[in-house]
Amino acid sequence: MANKTFNVEHYKVSLNHELTASWSGTTVKACGKVVCYGDDHRLIVYFLKDDSPLPKPVYLENENVGVIYFHFTEMRTFTDLLRHEKPIYAYLNNSKPEWIGIGTFREPVGEQES
Repeated sequence: MANKTFNVEHYKVSLNHELTASWSGTTVKACGKVVCYGDDHRLIVYFLKDDSPLPKPVYLENENVGVIYFHFTEMRTFTDLLRHEKPIYAYLNNSKPEWIGIGTFREPVGEQES
């Protein structure tokens, strides 16, 4: 079992008409992408058309990259989390790929973001 948690230090957002990507034998056509960068790892999030089936997430440990898929309508929620919360952590896990994603750790209730 390999898992990795890293602090998301930077991110890049891309919107495309039709972005084709292949990971671990799965090819998708996405209309948006967010890449979350950490110290030496990345989490790549593809946003597919809302009627597209979502492939299973994957953590490619040898490449230090996790890949996850959401529907395009969820892109705003995802980018809002990156823009308005800190710190943000990415979690990668190859034995439980359904756990791959981003989030915060415990925060005090009513915390004001600066």
